[in-house]
Amino acid sequence: MFAAYMLLVASSTSLLLSHLRHESIFSVELGGLDSLIEHKGFLWCSDGSQEPGDLIGTQQLDTVVCLHAGRMPLAAYTIFTLVNIFGTHYSVVTLCKALLSMVPILVAFWLVSDRAMSCRYRPRLYSMVLFAATFMLPAVLLNIVDIDAEECYTTCFLACCCAIVLFWPAIQNHVNIWSAVFVLMLIFLYLAKSSMMLAALFLILGCGIRSGFNRRFAAVVALVLCAPLLWGLYVDKVSGRFSVGTSVDEMNLHKGNNPDFLQEYQPKNGGDLDPYDIQLRNGHIFTSEWQMSDYHKSQAVAYIRHHPWTVLYGGLRKAEVFFITLTRRGDDLKLHPGIFGITIISSMVLFRLLLWSAMVVATIQLKSKIIELRFSALFYLGVVLTVAAPYLIGFAVTRHVSVLALPSALFFAHRWLYTPSAQLIGKNNVLSVG
Repeated sequence: MFAAYMLLVASSTSLLLSHLRHESIFSVELGGLDSLIEHKGFLWCSDGSQEPGDLIGTQQLDTVVCLHAGRMPLAAYTIFTLVNIFGTHYSVVTLCKALLSMVPILVAFWLVSDRAMSCRYRPRLYSMVLFAATFMLPAVLLNIVDIDAEECYTTCFLACCCAIVLFWPAIQNHVNIWSAVFVLMLIFLYLAKSSMMLAALFLILGCGIRSGFNRRFAAVVALVLCAPLLWGLYVDKVSGRFSVGTSVDEMNLHKGNNPDFLQEYQPKNGGDLDPYDIQLRNGHIFTSEWQMSDYHKSQAVAYIRHHPWTVLYGGLRKAEVFFITLTRRGDDLKLHPGIFGITIISSMVLFRLLLWSAMVVATIQLKSKIIELRFSALFYLGVVLTVAAPYLIGFAVTRHVSVLALPSALFFAHRWLYTPSAQLIGKNNVLSVG
């Protein structure tokens, strides 16, 4: 019942957004998508326009310089594949993307409900209702049904990976199948957004602890590592440098570590930091994406070395946006004001309450005598820190933290379903004290 209801909500929300926006699929702002649709390959080209999106600045060059590694490929290729199958109808493509995104979400929910069936009524109900309610928060739901930000993809894959690790004791009868699902979700997570690399590494560590670092875990690691290896080889072939990330990672580092950062941050009223890209370039005209990358890296590193206290203060400002603020910062939702704005603000408050309470409970739970509960607390806090770290080093907007909503709900579900009082008499509770 819950699964069907979540599918209905996701589909309805997707169709509603399509109706309100009246957009074309060609207006979707995903780096590389336009060139894919035009059959030019996975490129993000400078047009010399001096607009915020013109990262290189080629108005004085005879040729156009393109970014071959400006974005991770999964988001653009997902939409491109749907366009090839269903055409350029915006509402159809967004609906199909929403339904695809629901697959890992429903896998995570199935793991919760499967464990819940062996528990008493109240913890069973609490865990399933919390997951479904968190899913339906607009701050989370928009990430699942929308298509033009990487978080629209990482939200789903991160939730599924966390569910598999947290509910590992419940999947022992089909551990090989679930290990394969974990590998697939982790690869998708990495290919969706380069800032998820640190979180992906921590998820691999969590899987290793759960599996006892056995041969199966070695196979998981080997398969997952194929993704950055193949991506790096592709980037090396098309751009001349091996990289497991993107060529704009260093620009994002510079964007959050420069002399004008504190004046420009925090972005308000749906704005972001993109209008300051030209300012970061400081008049430089680059002949390649890696020349651009090296410039931004050298400028950011120099600033961090010479202004450590200012950088630390800036880090506190970023942490405030990531962990505390109750309003959406740096997110252009392209929605009408009024009831939507009120709904989104209310959902942000509820999301923050969930995140804060989960972090506090997890910190206290580290002292639990039950090994299973200690592991889940440590794992959840590790996920939070590894997701947050790249944004605290670079820059943060509130859509970056919204990916932690479902892992927070999963943490509480695990806590309720694995406490001794939740177990039905005669059931194997897989709990141990140590």
